Amino acid sequence: MDILDPRRRQENFPHEDLTPENADFLSLVLANEAALNDGHNLANLTHFIFKKTHPALVAAAGHLFFDPKEVAAINFGITAYEATTLYIAAELQMPKPEELAFNTAFMMGDGNIDGKWKFFQEAQEELRGDRERLADVIAESAASRYKSLSYLAVVGCAIAYKFEDYTTEGTIVNKD
Repeated sequence: MDILDPRRRQENFPHEDLTPENADFLSLVLANEAALNDGHNLANLTHFIFKKTHPALVAAAGHLFFDPKEVAAINFGITAYEATTLYIAAELQMPKPEELAFNTAFMMGDGNIDGKWKFFQEAQEELRGDRERLADVIAESAASRYKSLSYLAVVGCAIAYKFEDYTTEGTIVNKD
């Protein structure tokens, strides 16, 4: 760490919360639209999973929320989560192909609204319970753009994390 680049590598992220130093750094970086977009674009180039999962999660949000501003706030949270993984040099696992295909198809499809809603709720509860700094950074960085909808950016971050976790650990999203 140095004065020009205060972040520290967090290899165990997202399985652990942000360090206070990384939270401070990301609060500034993610509030800057150019830095957010650059981080997101680079994350999509370096982490195969985001290319597949991001569109699926936005589609699922579109099935659950009808106001385009709400979907945009969720998309912001997904984007911010992906940029976060790049900026703190998280080591992401490769997705399991079968689970990636099944989970992506589930989120993209029009059906099973209840299963999607349950996934969104559980993901948000987990993020707020176990990764409070990350949730606060996402909410703070979304506040200027989405005001009262910034909580939906936290939902977007939560579903991006949980979906990645399920897909790399071999869990099916809606397996009853």
